[in-house]
Amino acid sequence: MFDALRQAFQEAVQNFRTELNRDQVPEAADALIRTMERELVEARVILDRLEKELEETRKEAAREEEELRACLRREELARRIGDAETEEVARSFAARHLQRKDVLEDKIRVLERELADRRGEVEEMTGQLKGARTRREAMAAQAGRAGARGR
Repeated sequence: MFDALRQAFQEAVQNFRTELNRDQVPEAADALIRTMERELVEARVILDRLEKELEETRKEAAREEEELRACLRREELARRIGDAETEEVARSFAARHLQRKDVLEDKIRVLERELADRRGEVEEMTGQLKGARTRREAMAAQAGRAGARGR
């Protein structure tokens, strides 16, 4: 009689562990999916920030281009009237605007590359999240079927 009681107790403990582990799998999967969702949101925030920064840099480069053209026009006008000092000042400012425009164009190229990389990462993360959700649903259904069979 004592052996039968011990055997029943061991089965109850084993069933308890099985049920406990069955519930942990979906919980762990849910935690992983929540983490993936947070990372995807963070990646999208970075993507938005990069897009805004790229837009602002393009505007700034266009302003530098306008300033460069204005300085070159001033230099030409000063040359026509024979004002060497104004011509030199205009040339100096034109050189500064040209240098700044070149730096901004380099920055634009780098931001475009980073943006392309980040977009690829977001697409990949989105696909992985969809797959994880699909697998999670399949695991939950499988656990539910196993639980039903056990009952």
